Amino acid sequence: MRLSTVLNVRKLRIRNRIFTLGVIITGMLSLAFAVVTFYGQNAGNFLMSVDQASRLRGIGLTTEEDSSVTESRLMSDPIKEARD
Repeated sequence: MRLSTVLNVRKLRIRNRIFTLGVIITGMLSLAFAVVTFYGQNAGNFLMSVDQASRLRGIGLTTEEDSSVTESRLMSDPIKEARD
């Protein structure tokens, strides 16, 4: 009888590999989440929108002073000096 069979070394080794793989995957997902959050806060655009019910009532967004062309979505440049 082998000592590794008695001590279940193979099962322990497989369990350690699965645990290590889980830690690596969790770390990579956490890093990706942090990068996306940082990018969204510092490089995102500002989007204003009007829902369909308001649009049907005649509410719209425009960049023209005479309100000749209205849209349901309006994109603006990023705000540099904004605070939370």
